[in-house]
Amino acid sequence: MSQKESSRVVDPERGSSSESNTSERFKPSADDEASQSLWKTYLDQARNYDTAFLEGWRADMEGIVIFSTLYSAILTALLIESYKRLQEDPADATLATLVQISKQMALLSNGTVFTYESRPAFKIDTASTVCNTFWFFSLALAITCALLAIFVQQWVRDFLYKTTVQPSPIAQARILAFSYFGLQRFRMHHFVEFITTLLHISLFFFFAGLVAFLHPINLFLTYLMAGISGFFFLVYISLSCIPLVYLDAPYRTPVSDLIWRLGNGRYGFFTRHHKLPENLGLTEAMVEASFKDYQARDHQCMKFTVRSLNSNADLLPMLKAIPEAIQSSTDIRTPILNLITPILVSKDPNENIISRISTFITVSGQSADPERQKIGMETCLKALWSLACLVIENSKGERHSSPSMTPDSAVVWFDRALLTSLRLVRYDLPSMPHVTSALALVRTSRLQSLKSCIDLIADCLSQAAGTPTSAHSKQSALARARDIFQELPNDIHWKSESFKDHFSKLEDTLNLSVAPNSPRDRVEGLVERAKEYVFQLQRPSRWKAALISVLGEFLSEATKAHETPFEMSLTHDIITNSISQVDVLQQTDEVADEVEDDEAEASLLLQDISTKPSDVPEELFRLVFRLAFSTPHALKSQKCRSVVVGYLHNKILDQQNHDARSVDISWDTYNFVGECILQELHASDSPNSPACVSLIRTIYYSMGLHTSFEVPKRLGDFARKVFHLVSQKTVPPQLTHDHWWNSRKVYTEWVLCKEILNELDKVEDSSGNVTSLTQVRDHIRTLGQRVSTAFHVPENPIPNINTMTADDHKKWVEEIRTCVMSINLSIISNFILINAKDTDGAFLGDWKGMQHWLVDYSGHIDNDAQLQFARSVRDLVINGHPWNQPKESPAFQVFHEWIWQLSTQKWCWITHVESAKVLQEVIECHKNDPKFGGWIWREEALFIQCKKVILEAGQDTGYE
Repeated sequence: MSQKESSRVVDPERGSSSESNTSERFKPSADDEASQSLWKTYLDQARNYDTAFLEGWRADMEGIVIFSTLYSAILTALLIESYKRLQEDPADATLATLVQISKQMALLSNGTVFTYESRPAFKIDTASTVCNTFWFFSLALAITCALLAIFVQQWVRDFLYKTTVQPSPIAQARILAFSYFGLQRFRMHHFVEFITTLLHISLFFFFAGLVAFLHPINLFLTYLMAGISGFFFLVYISLSCIPLVYLDAPYRTPVSDLIWRLGNGRYGFFTRHHKLPENLGLTEAMVEASFKDYQARDHQCMKFTVRSLNSNADLLPMLKAIPEAIQSSTDIRTPILNLITPILVSKDPNENIISRISTFITVSGQSADPERQKIGMETCLKALWSLACLVIENSKGERHSSPSMTPDSAVVWFDRALLTSLRLVRYDLPSMPHVTSALALVRTSRLQSLKSCIDLIADCLSQAAGTPTSAHSKQSALARARDIFQELPNDIHWKSESFKDHFSKLEDTLNLSVAPNSPRDRVEGLVERAKEYVFQLQRPSRWKAALISVLGEFLSEATKAHETPFEMSLTHDIITNSISQVDVLQQTDEVADEVEDDEAEASLLLQDISTKPSDVPEELFRLVFRLAFSTPHALKSQKCRSVVVGYLHNKILDQQNHDARSVDISWDTYNFVGECILQELHASDSPNSPACVSLIRTIYYSMGLHTSFEVPKRLGDFARKVFHLVSQKTVPPQLTHDHWWNSRKVYTEWVLCKEILNELDKVEDSSGNVTSLTQVRDHIRTLGQRVSTAFHVPENPIPNINTMTADDHKKWVEEIRTCVMSINLSIISNFILINAKDTDGAFLGDWKGMQHWLVDYSGHIDNDAQLQFARSVRDLVINGHPWNQPKESPAFQVFHEWIWQLSTQKWCWITHVESAKVLQEVIECHKNDPKFGGWIWREEALFIQCKKVILEAGQDTGYE
C-alpha cells in the first residue's frame, strides 16, 4: 500500500473515505460551530455530574491519607515494642550468664563440684508471631492505602485539567467524553472503593494483633480487648447489612456493596425483597426506592418548610413558588393539592399556609416601604389566588358521601379573618388588581365548602330517615348533623332572605334534636323538618344567587377601579363553574328555580356602569352583560337595556369607518342584545330608538348574515321578531322617520328571503315533499305581501296530493322559485336605491348572498320586479353618475362591483320590454360619458340582452 493510500481512512460517521493527517490538530468545522449550544448543554450537565463524584473521591482520599498517616504512626510505635519478641533479648543472655557464674562461685566456696548447665535455645511464642504478623501486614496496607489515595487525588486533578484545557466547547466536550468513558472502561470507581476496603482490612488486622499482643501480658486485658474487637466486628457487620434491609438507612460500608451483589446473584434476592427492578446497584436501589410511597414524606417536607420560614421575608420565596407549581399555561394542576393539603388543613398556625398568608397581608399592609409593600403583596395575593383556584377546581363536582366525615376532613376552609384582611387591603390599595381576584376566589371557596357541608348534613339526615332503627339511632344521626352544622360559619355573604330563613330554621331544628330520650315520633318529625330545610338550602337557585353575589362584587370592583383584575377571565370561569349542577349564567325556564328579587340585585350591576367603551373594556363589559342576563330581571330593567344599547351604539360610533360589522357581539349566546333592542323599540317613549334601529344590522352581521349562505336559527328567529315589529300598523313615528329605518326593513326582508331560499333548495324533486313545500309557500306569501302588494304565490295545481306526479311537483317548485327570485331581485333593487341615496359612506347589503342564487338563475322573474330593478339602476346612474364618485362611496362600489355580476346566463331573466328600455338608457348614459373606461364585468351582455328584448317586441331600440 502506498503512503497516499495508507493516509486514506474510512469515516464511519459519514460513510465515505476521507484524507486524514494525524499530525494535524483538531479544528471545529462549520457544523461543529453551529452545534456549540448543544455541546454547551452537554457540558453543563456532564460537569455537574462529574464534579459531584470527583469531589467526593477527592474528599474521601484526603480523609484516607490523614487517617492512614496517624494510624501508621500509632501502629509503628506499637511495632517497636512488639517486634522485640521475635528475637532473643541480649540482656536475658547476660543475665543468664551472670546467674551461672554466681552459682559456680557459690559451689566452689563450699567445695562442691560445679557442673555447667547449658541454657535452653530461644523460642518465639505463637502470640508474638501472630501479633507482629498482623501488625506488620496492617502497617503495609495502611501505607499502601495512603499512596493509592495520593494517586487518586492526582488522577482527579489531571481529569479536571484535561477537560478544561481547550477553550472550544466542542473540544472540551469530546475530551470530557473521551476521559470519562475511559474512567468507566477501567473501572476506576471500583479502584476507589478497593482503597477504602484495604483500609478497613488493615484495621481488622490491627485489632486482631492487639489481642495477640496482650495475651502473654495479661489475660484480663486480652479478654477485654477481644470482647471490644468482637463488638466492633458485630457493629461493622450490622452497619454493612442494615442498608441492605432498610434502603433509607444512612449507614454503609464497602462490604455492603459486596454483600448486595452476592445476595442478588442470579435470583436477585434483595431486589425482589424491595420490589425493585433487577440489576440495580445499592446506590441505584436507594434512589429508586426514594420514589416509592413518597406522599407521607412529602407532607412532612411541606410542614417543615412552612414551619421553618419564620419571617415574612423568608416566606416570600415559597409564596412565589406556589403559583408556578399550581398553574400551568392551560389549566390548574389539581394533583398538587395532594402535596400541599397538610399545610392547608393544619391546626398549627405556624404550619398552615393560609394562616401565614393572612398574617403576611396584615403585616405587609403596615410596611413603610411602598415598593416593597407592593411587591410583597402582589406575590402573596397571587399565591392566595392560586391556592383558591386549586381548592375550587379539586372540590368541584365532588360529593363527600360518608356521614362520618367532618367539615375539617371534607373541605378546606379559608378563614373569615382572611376575608376581612382582603377587604381592608382592597380599600387601602385600590390599584392592586390581584386583591379583587383573590377575594372573589376566597369567597367562592367558602361557598363551595359551605355547600359541601350542607351536603354532608343531607347525607346524615337521609341515613336517619332511611334506616328502620330505633329513635336513638335517628337521634345519633341528627347529632352528627348538628355537629357538622356547628362547624359552619354563621354568616351569609350575599343577599338572600330565603337562604337565611331556611338556614336559621335548620339550626333551630337541629338544636331541638339534642334533648335526651325523645319519643320516636318526635325524632322522626325533626328529621323530616330538617330534611325539608336542607332541601331548600340545596336548591340550585340558592347557590346561583350566592355565586351571582360573588361575581357581582368581583365585576363591580373591576369597573370602579377602571382596570382589569388579575386573570379576570380565568377567575370568572372558575367562579361560574365552581358548584356542580349550578349554571350561573343561564336563565332557567322554571320559575321555582329562579333567584328571588333580593338575590338578583347583585346581577343588576349593568345598570350602573358607563356606556362609554373607553371607560369599560369590552372584555369586562361582556362579563357584566352575561351576569346581568343570568336572571330575567335585567330585561325588565329599562336602565339595563339602555346601557346595553348605549354601549354598543357608542362602540359603533368609535369605529373610524362607522362599520357596524366591526362590532362583535357573537358572545351574546342567547341574543339578549336583540331582546333589549326589541323591547326598546316596542316602548313608544324610549329615547334609545335611533340607536336600536342602527344596531339591528349589527346583530344581523354578528349572527353570520354575511359569512354564510345558511341562515342560523338565532338569526332567523330574531329577523322574524323584527319583521313582526315592522309589520305593525302602530309603529312609533320616531322609528319611521329614522335615517336607518328603511335599510333595516330591507335587511330584515333579505334575511327572511335568504331563509326561504335555503328551505327551497332542500325541497327535492318528488311529490313526497308537498307538505314542506306548502310551508315554504306560506312563508313566501307572508314576505311577498310586504315586498309588493300585487304579489301572488301560485297555489298547488293538483288539489289531491295523492295524484300529484313528479312533473307536477317540479312545475310547482319552479313557479314558487320564480316568486322567490322576484322577491330577491326586489330586495336587490331596494339596496341599490339605499346605497345611491346614502351620504354617510356606509356600504349596505349582503351582496354575495343576494348574488348567490340569482347569478346562475335562468328562469323567469316577474315583470314588476324587473321594472323595479331597472328603475333603481337608473336612479343610481342618472342622478349620481357613480363612476365619477370616490371609490370608497357606496354608489361606486355597487355600480362597479355588484350590479353587472348579477347574472352569468346572459341576463336571460330580463324579458320585460319597458325594463329593457330603462336599462338600455342607463348603459348608454354610462357609455357616452367622457370618462367611460370600458365595459364593466357583464355590462355589455346586459346591453345586448336589452336590445334583443326590444327587437323581439317589434320596437326600435334607437341604436344600430
